[in-house]
Amino acid sequence: MNFMPQKSLHLVGLLMAASATAFSQEMSTDRPDQTESSWGVPKGIVQIETGVSLGSDAPNNLPDAAITSLTLQNIGLASTLIRVGLLERLELRLETGYVMEQSEWKQAVGQTEQSFSESLNGADALAVGVKVGIAQEDGPFPETSLILHATLPVGNESFRPSHAIPDFRFTLSHSLTETVSLGYNLGAEWSDDGAPPNGIYTLVVGSDLAESVGGFLELFGTLSPEGAPHHTLDGGVTWGLHENLQLDAAAGVGLTDAAEDFFVGAGVSFRFKAW
Repeated sequence: MNFMPQKSLHLVGLLMAASATAFSQEMSTDRPDQTESSWGVPKGIVQIETGVSLGSDAPNNLPDAAITSLTLQNIGLASTLIRVGLLERLELRLETGYVMEQSEWKQAVGQTEQSFSESLNGADALAVGVKVGIAQEDGPFPETSLILHATLPVGNESFRPSHAIPDFRFTLSHSLTETVSLGYNLGAEWSDDGAPPNGIYTLVVGSDLAESVGGFLELFGTLSPEGAPHHTLDGGVTWGLHENLQLDAAAGVGLTDAAEDFFVGAGVSFRFKAW
């Protein structure tokens, strides 16, 4: 997401030709941070946001007493969100990608310690949803939208749920100055095991850093009624190359043991007029 103020951008090549009609709103994305924007894609516009990421974790709480160390790596390839403006305040959302997971651990076997590894690769589950605009910013009252998603049992069996899993979040944002904005999300997500839902929160401050360059600093996480909390701090930049084309990069570190130790990512977002 990138709800912070942005400068004008233009799409190049074939996309420029397809998008010759001027856009009435500046481009805003739901990456590279975790805070979903309160801004919706305008009617008739298709916006595609995609990227790659690498995360690593060495948890202290090991799943078996015989395991002496464990390292988990997660690579997301072509993690893609497709946003389609159906109405002025209604956006269709489709999200999926390709996931590569690598687990490496050392385990005591008799009097010796042996190394093991396991890899899982495949298409991530498909999430389908909508973003509904609720209110525009008005003085102290934030711009507000509601996102509703369902993660479907579609994709590689290692990553898809056994049945449709819902989640929702309210997305809110304030313009603090002409160049600085504050955004935050509050919501809940369910899991495949039937446990009570986890609470979702995000808080991000974004600012213009230079011509067509923005930056952000963010705190996000989940709160589980049955498990340890996940809290992560991250930051990143966006670079608007043209009116309809944006590059981004981000990195983050886990603040609690349950959170991933660190991650990095980069991506590109573009849009075009479909009707």
